[in-house]
Amino acid sequence: MTVSTEKLVAALEGFQDKWERRAIPSPSTVGQCIRKQWFLATGATPSERIDPAGILSFERGKAMQSLAYVLLEAIGAKVSPSVTLPPEALKAINCERGEIDGLAYLDDALWLIEVKVLGAWGYLSFVEHGLREDDPFDKVYISQVQAYLLALSTVLPVKGALFVVFAADPSAANWIATIIKKWPKAPPPLSVATFELQPDTAGYAATRARQVAWLRDNIDDPTQVNRDFDPAGDPRHNKPCRYCGFRTLCLDAG
Repeated sequence: MTVSTEKLVAALEGFQDKWERRAIPSPSTVGQCIRKQWFLATGATPSERIDPAGILSFERGKAMQSLAYVLLEAIGAKVSPSVTLPPEALKAINCERGEIDGLAYLDDALWLIEVKVLGAWGYLSFVEHGLREDDPFDKVYISQVQAYLLALSTVLPVKGALFVVFAADPSAANWIATIIKKWPKAPPPLSVATFELQPDTAGYAATRARQVAWLRDNIDDPTQVNRDFDPAGDPRHNKPCRYCGFRTLCLDAG
């Protein structure tokens, strides 16, 4: 068998057919568009395929978790990777399944580990500002972390979250930072922020999860499900729609 770029890209594109569907509502999706969550929860067939570049980004993120574990252990942490939340913890956030990237015991405290890989611009925004409530993608991350913290706090004495972010392309991030943004020096290739439990934000995530569960169990028409973004609206305000696998179904529903 001959190897070609086309065959390898096709193999990468096929990864999405093997991904296990998450039980919805889930802490990792609770901050996403309500209608998208409804499509996922009801088992709708996506109207759009994820392009290979998006799949590569997702798989790279999973691969970088192992590097985060090694780095944390190098500074003295005891790491437990990929921890599935027990039912009693999930009940606190109205979710049915949840798996955190890991737990780290460091300096006599227990921390939740969350690992992300961001593109150059998103990474530099994180280095400069941290997670921003006014950014739709950051808002998903915030809801995810807070939901996990609330769930964990019911079963473990967790101090907070270590949010570890890697630059997907450190060279591009360096160039943008020093040439375009005129930073005095290049940014590090990874950055970490810590978060403590914020009861109001965590409670909001739990409320959204309850709403998604009710819609899943009681509504079978997407036109009756509200959405957080309009795929036909101003491109400046519907960025998540560009990456949604249900964009056409959502447009057809109106």
